[in-house]
Amino acid sequence: MDTIDNHTDVLPFNPCSYAFFGEENRFVFRGLSDFSDHNFMDRVLDTVPTVLDWGIGNKTCADHVERPCKGNSFCVDLDVKLGGYNCRCENGYEGNPYMDPGCTDIDEFLDPNLHNCEKICVNTPGSYNCRCLQGEFGDRRKNGTGCNPTSSSSQYAITKVALGTGFGFLAIVIAATWIYFSLKKRKLIKLREKFFKQNGGFLMKQQISSLEDPMDSTKIFTEEELEKATNNYAEDRILGRGGYGTVYKGVLPEKRIIAIKKSRVME
Repeated sequence: MDTIDNHTDVLPFNPCSYAFFGEENRFVFRGLSDFSDHNFMDRVLDTVPTVLDWGIGNKTCADHVERPCKGNSFCVDLDVKLGGYNCRCENGYEGNPYMDPGCTDIDEFLDPNLHNCEKICVNTPGSYNCRCLQGEFGDRRKNGTGCNPTSSSSQYAITKVALGTGFGFLAIVIAATWIYFSLKKRKLIKLREKFFKQNGGFLMKQQISSLEDPMDSTKIFTEEELEKATNNYAEDRILGRGGYGTVYKGVLPEKRIIAIKKSRVME
């Protein structure tokens, strides 16, 4: 640092001098007006950058018997005449490399600005890995091919849709069939009741009830009971044929044998 006339030609009432660090090419001295400018200091701070190049001791990294830097850091020799060194954190780490425990891992997963993964970021010591979702492939990077569905996963999705549609259609068919036969059975029951009434069935019940012996009873069989008794009107159960129908041998559940006449009109 130099002064004019080696600081000998100064007024006695103010022998003090001032100096500051700064980039020489960025500082502009405007003459005597700077001494009376109250904003001189602020202007220098805003316009003149300062870079401090410093180092520890005057030895190089190789001169130290023990490792001078702490965990996850490395030693750098300074390119100055006086020698010295400083410590820097390794890539993917941050913190103070001069104090224990040294530099710590940066978790890239917590900050999307620290990684370029398209889908999933997995933090690793000093770095990170990118992953795609199951069924996807690619370099997993935002600035690369990213994550794209594989042909097998697309085919699998199509298969699932096709199976779902097929099972849905099958369920609709089964439900429609069940409703159809239920309605048909209900219609048949109502038709039988109608014919039973038209053919004097209720009148016959009343007459049987008034004429039968209390010690005996008369039973009116359903069509299902007659089919079961004749083994569904089997040929070997035919006892005879007449002009109005066929007579079958019937066996009731209690082993009672009866004769059943089936009208030709019903056939």
